[in-house]
Amino acid sequence: MKVSLAIALFCITFCAFAGAQITYKYRTFENPGATVTVVFGLNNHAELVGSDDTIPGRHAFLLDHKNHVSLDPSGLLGTQFSFARGINDAGDIVGGYFDGDGNEHGFLLKKEVLTTIDVPFEGSVGTQLNGINNSGVIVGTWVDSAFTAHGFVYENGNFAQLDYPGALDTFPSGISSRGEIVGNWDADQSMGSGSIRVRSSHSMFRMPFPRGPQPMASMNVDRSWDPTLGWMETLMDF
Repeated sequence: MKVSLAIALFCITFCAFAGAQITYKYRTFENPGATVTVVFGLNNHAELVGSDDTIPGRHAFLLDHKNHVSLDPSGLLGTQFSFARGINDAGDIVGGYFDGDGNEHGFLLKKEVLTTIDVPFEGSVGTQLNGINNSGVIVGTWVDSAFTAHGFVYENGNFAQLDYPGALDTFPSGISSRGEIVGNWDADQSMGSGSIRVRSSHSMFRMPFPRGPQPMASMNVDRSWDPTLGWMETLMDF
């Protein structure tokens, strides 16, 4: 009897959990004085980063709950076209800006100290920092003279190139505390194939998002980057 009651309680609890629907509340907002507000990044403290035109032009900002802050307002980020793309839980912010040379440069804003970070790779004409985890490891994209985009990882002053196998362009956009990286890639700049890579337990999967009103394709082999195992292939289908 006790066993049956325990099983019944388990089934009720499990079924209720399995059938529960997660609901989200959506809120639109514009930063004070801005007509354009674009958000790119979010950390676990609900701090948002992006770009807006509070200062004429487009410039990086931080929204700390309800407090809007234009980043480096009298410096590079406030006087040049700039955008913040990622923020970790310590409040370190990464992004990019365009200087007078017309090229894009990456930046790290840490404890109010702004550091420009450009890849040292031969042929680079632009660097963009897209994500930073709580260990300070940064992922981003650099562009060569043929305007091909390559991914990279930056850690403790060291750069490592990260290109998806067989891709023309690679765009890492985020990195977890475990070092797992998500992003997009394409094999043809005119087609613009993309992906999201997520690791759950021992499985990795990819959901394709082609440009335009095309049906979602079934998945075959996915390659995902793991900091310990490297590129991994997983065969899965939707």
